[in-house]
Amino acid sequence: MAQAFKEHFNHEAVKTLASQLQSTWPEFDGDAFVAAVVPHLPALALKQRSALIQRELGRYLPSDFAVSADVLYRCLAPKAEKGWQASDGDGVSGWLIMPLADYVAEQGQQHLPLALDLLKAMTSRFSSEFAIRPLLQRFPEQTLAALKHWVNDDDEHVRRLVSEGTRPRLPWGIRLTQFIADPRPMLPLLEQLRDDSSEYVRRSVANHLNDIAKDHPELIAELAREWMQNAPLTRQKLLRHGCRTLIKQGHRATLAVFGWQPITLSEVSFSVSPQAIVLGHSLQLQAQLIAVCSQPVVVDFAIHLLRANGATSVKVFKGRELQLQAGQSVVWQKQHAIKAVTTRRYYPGRHRVDLLVNGECVASSEFELLSEA
Repeated sequence: MAQAFKEHFNHEAVKTLASQLQSTWPEFDGDAFVAAVVPHLPALALKQRSALIQRELGRYLPSDFAVSADVLYRCLAPKAEKGWQASDGDGVSGWLIMPLADYVAEQGQQHLPLALDLLKAMTSRFSSEFAIRPLLQRFPEQTLAALKHWVNDDDEHVRRLVSEGTRPRLPWGIRLTQFIADPRPMLPLLEQLRDDSSEYVRRSVANHLNDIAKDHPELIAELAREWMQNAPLTRQKLLRHGCRTLIKQGHRATLAVFGWQPITLSEVSFSVSPQAIVLGHSLQLQAQLIAVCSQPVVVDFAIHLLRANGATSVKVFKGRELQLQAGQSVVWQKQHAIKAVTTRRYYPGRHRVDLLVNGECVASSEFELLSEA
């Protein structure tokens, strides 16, 4: 069984951190630090454990941030040639950076240049994408000025931080409401990163675009249209991923960017089987399409999920892309499991399933979700 995420901050990890800090700054009271943290860990989730470690670092590191920053700099592991590495006795890296970076973001606000330099160093050993966000909120101009320099850094982790740390709706991170309201200040930096040599960086740019699309769909549709001009394959892939929410929503202008125009079908049939299932089983979806003219299409499906109050919410799922020929019959099939997930709850009753072709509902069917015996 895979280790739970919260176990990245377990007894051994806290002891390792204490040892590393003590070897860098002998006055650090490692035993007291461990005793202050470890007894509380079992009852806490991952972010709560990280916050506890951060809080106790504030008690045991030097009160002068310039001094504590030097301690943290010197306890960092050497930069890995590729990716991140777990702490192995040769300095701190991996998940243990998380509470250290949050400590820097909180304690270093009166020493902003020093704090930013330290977060830049830490992001190469894990990521500072969460810790930099409070600084973006409180010191937007100074922090963005630093990011404008980092966009050309040799380290892909630093370049990724420019995009990932500024995502308006970063999961686990605090919302950057200023960029939710107006994402345009970030667009020049994203443009500089759109053809980055690292797919790791380009993937972050795509996720950033997808965040923006949730609040500014027309802006992203227009940007995608511009960026698609003479775009290399890597950028085309980035845009497809960055526009994924708009594509699933059937956003007309976005679909047109990728060549998916409104479609006329001379015939369509759609079925869902079995017509009654219990949670944990799968549906078989099948459609037959005949187009009037030849064109590429994207086939998706949407399930109208019942809520506890009897209302419904629509969840779109990806199907596949097809090339339809005029008058040719094409069969599309998909197996879809109806199972419990942490982000979605299913309730018994009739559920409608829509077949979406280039964002349009062209047919519907239903199934009954039964209560388990």
